[in-house]
Amino acid sequence: MGSDSQRIFIPRAPRFVLKTPVVLEFPDDTVKGHSINVSESGMAATFAQRMDLWAKGSLSVAVGDSDISLNVRVARADGREAGLNFQIADDDDRLAVQKLIAYAIQMGAPPYGDMPPP
Repeated sequence: MGSDSQRIFIPRAPRFVLKTPVVLEFPDDTVKGHSINVSESGMAATFAQRMDLWAKGSLSVAVGDSDISLNVRVARADGREAGLNFQIADDDDRLAVQKLIAYAIQMGAPPYGDMPPP
């Protein structure tokens, strides 16, 4: 490993707190949970059971009186908490993610996450 002066900072998309019900559907199972935060690339959420790493499914997120659905892949599984990557296929998917972030901001969610080094 190199010294700190040789490290490269790779920024990640800002995350926004979003506490709302979610449902993750797999071909053979449906799991309910609650979101923790959302970004342009994905969502962190807690579920009623542990998620299998790399599993793909359809995520429905409660946004006010409606739901937003996106295909996701489980990128991180830590107990009942999971990191989900959005599988963006088209402009409709990009718009759905923008709506999720706008909803989080509308609900007064502060952004949080990695900040660039000074």
